[in-house]
Amino acid sequence: MKRLVIIGLVSVMAGCASAPRSLSGDSYLVDTGRGLMCHITECYYLDLIGASHNELYVAKAFGLPVRSYTWSTSQLVGLLTNPPEGLYKVYQLSETEYQIPKNDATDAAFRVLNDEDLILYRIGGDGKSL
Repeated sequence: MKRLVIIGLVSVMAGCASAPRSLSGDSYLVDTGRGLMCHITECYYLDLIGASHNELYVAKAFGLPVRSYTWSTSQLVGLLTNPPEGLYKVYQLSETEYQIPKNDATDAAFRVLNDEDLILYRIGGDGKSL
């Protein structure tokens, strides 16, 4: 029994160690290593953009031309970490972590990921949601 408690405690501690870095409420974390975009304790998989039909909503928020968009995860990461026309400053925190400000453009991207997560996993019940 004592061994199970120790194994459980180690598992919990390992989970905490692998949790994404937490930032202040006025910014987002883009973690390319884990494939996540996070705000405080709420995280969504960046690959949810592939299922989305709302890229235009994000494109408009970033000031991109109105046209049809279909983005891969890496294209979304590129947009978030290298915004057009220097829309905002990006801070690289580690090899795979970037801090970006919370603004209309980044809010739009986060909202689209949230909506896709809601549709696919929370309502759909497929279980990938964090």
